[in-house]
Amino acid sequence: KFNLYIYIMRRNLISVSFVGVFYEEKREIPLLENRFCKDIFGDPYNTNSGVSPDGFCIDYMGKPAPKIIVGPQRIAFIVTSVDELFEYMSKVEQQINVQTGGKFSFKLKAFGLNYEYEWLDLDEMTQVWLGRKFLANNVCANMSEHFRVLCNTINFSISPTNDTCYNIDIQPRVNVPNGLFAAVNHHHQGILDTLPDDETLSRLYEESRSLLENDILSTIIE
Repeated sequence: KFNLYIYIMRRNLISVSFVGVFYEEKREIPLLENRFCKDIFGDPYNTNSGVSPDGFCIDYMGKPAPKIIVGPQRIAFIVTSVDELFEYMSKVEQQINVQTGGKFSFKLKAFGLNYEYEWLDLDEMTQVWLGRKFLANNVCANMSEHFRVLCNTINFSISPTNDTCYNIDIQPRVNVPNGLFAAVNHHHQGILDTLPDDETLSRLYEESRSLLENDILSTIIE
């Protein structure tokens, strides 16, 4: 008799975001009407808005997501699902057009499709797991036989094409001894005349996430 142990760690998608870099820096940014801001997340009492160092910001209870930023150089939508992106992007674009009489240009020179992931239930402390995964069997092969190899942060840049690049930062999950965190920026260098519509955005994220999860993360981490 023997016991077969199958180790499975859990992957969760924490957030997705769209960040557009304006074609030209804005001299002025629109200050969205207070009532619009209060209603956008469906919870007026816990929604805040105002000017921050990044630009005009709408956030929910001070949490990382959902959050909307309209700044001089970029526009960002940080949410927990792609469906929310469709909703908030459309509403903000429409409201800005109403307040500016359609004179605000959404033309972009680059944009990022971004993700945050966590992996839970690693079979050992995260720094040890990272050290074994990325260092012990490669860079520190000889050293790992005699010393404990720990790793805190790993950075990757993977370019599927000349104008796109996945920038991936991997580190221990804060306050989770057996948890892993990854921030992914899928950078696209190219001009968009306006913010992508729902169909275009859906296609972009489907292609981006498919390659990321099925080929890149499955190879690097899983």
